[in-house]
Amino acid sequence: MRIVDVAAWRAMCAACAGGLSRAADEPITSFEDDYVVAVPLGTGLRSKQVVVSSEEGVDVVTVDVEDRAEQAAERSGVAILLLRRRPNQLAVVVRDQQRGRERTAAVYSPE
Repeated sequence: MRIVDVAAWRAMCAACAGGLSRAADEPITSFEDDYVVAVPLGTGLRSKQVVVSSEEGVDVVTVDVEDRAEQAAERSGVAILLLRRRPNQLAVVVRDQQRGRERTAAVYSPE
C-alpha cells in the first residue's frame, strides 16, 4: 500500500491490527518529497533488514524477513517504509532467505 497523503496515513494506521498508536500523531512525513509504503510481511514474520538497489531503471526495495518468536507466530508483520520520491518505477520485494522464498509485494509507477 502506497501512502501519499495524511488521509491515507490515518486510514493505514486504523487498518493495521486494530489501529497503530501513531494514528492520532502527525504522520512521519509531510508527503511533499516522501511517501510511505506499508508492506505486509506474512504470518509469523518480522523485518530483519531493508536493502535498496537499482536494476535496469527500477528502484528495488527488498525487505528481508525472519521468523518471529513463537509467541507472536500467529500475527502478521507489517514493514512501514519511508521513501524519497524518485522518477523511477519502484518494486517492493519480500525475501525470506531461511526458506529460500521471495515475492514481489508491489510495483508502483512514478508519480
